[in-house]
Amino acid sequence: MKTITAVVPCYNEEKIIQKTINRLKPVVDRIIVVDNGSTDNSASIAKKNGVLVISESRKHKGIGVGYAMITGMNNATTDYIITVDADGEHPIERIPKLVEKAIASGVDFTNCSRTSRDAKHLMASVRSFGTKILNYVAFLLYGFKTQDLLCGMWIVKSSIVPKLNLRQGDWNLVPEIKVSAWTNENISYAELPITATVRQEGSKQVLWRTFSIHFLFLLEFRLELLIKEVRNVFVPPIAKLFSLTVK
Repeated sequence: MKTITAVVPCYNEEKIIQKTINRLKPVVDRIIVVDNGSTDNSASIAKKNGVLVISESRKHKGIGVGYAMITGMNNATTDYIITVDADGEHPIERIPKLVEKAIASGVDFTNCSRTSRDAKHLMASVRSFGTKILNYVAFLLYGFKTQDLLCGMWIVKSSIVPKLNLRQGDWNLVPEIKVSAWTNENISYAELPITATVRQEGSKQVLWRTFSIHFLFLLEFRLELLIKEVRNVFVPPIAKLFSLTVK
C-alpha cells in the first residue's frame, strides 16, 4: 500500500479547519497543516486535533499560500502528497479513489480539475470564466491542455517534488506547479475530474488582481523557458569553438 500525506495550507481558518481535519483523517495516512501567519486560533485548533502543524510565515506582497504549499510538500515523508484547501472546497471523501487512479496510472503528477462546481452565484461564474481564459493562455504559450489551471488540489509523488524547482510564494504557485510538471520531460502529467463546492468561508482573493498576476506569471515563465532553450542551442557550440580557438 502506498502512503499519502494531505498538505493543508492555512491562514485564518478557525471556523472550518477542524471540520476539514475530521474529513481528512479517515482517508489519508498523515496530515500536515501549514500555518501561514494566522492571527486567529487556526494553528492551535489543528494541534489539538493531533496533526502536524508547521509555521511558514514568509509572504510575497502579503500572500504566502505558495510558500505554505512548498514547505508542506517538502516535509512530507509518504509516497504521495495531496494538497487540500483548508476551507473544505475540495471533495475530500473522494481522495481514496483519486489516489487509487493516480497510482494505477503510474503518473508522477495528477491535477484534479474542477470540471463542475456546486455553485450558482455570480462570483463563482466569474472565477470559472477567468480560469477558462487562463487555461487557453496556457495552451497558446505551452501547448498545455488543461481543464483547470488554478485548482489547488493535486496528487504528486513525493520523490519528484525537488524536480519541480518551485519558487512562487503567492497564488502563482498553483499555475507554476502545473506548467513545471507539464514542461519537464522527466515528469509525467495527467488530470482527473472533480466537483468542487462553494468556499464555506469565502475567498481571500481579489479576483481581477489574481487573474492579472497569473497572466503575467505565465508570460514570464514562458520567457524563462525560451531563454533556456536558446542558451542550450547556442552556448555549447560557442563554448566548443572558443576552447578550440584557445588551443
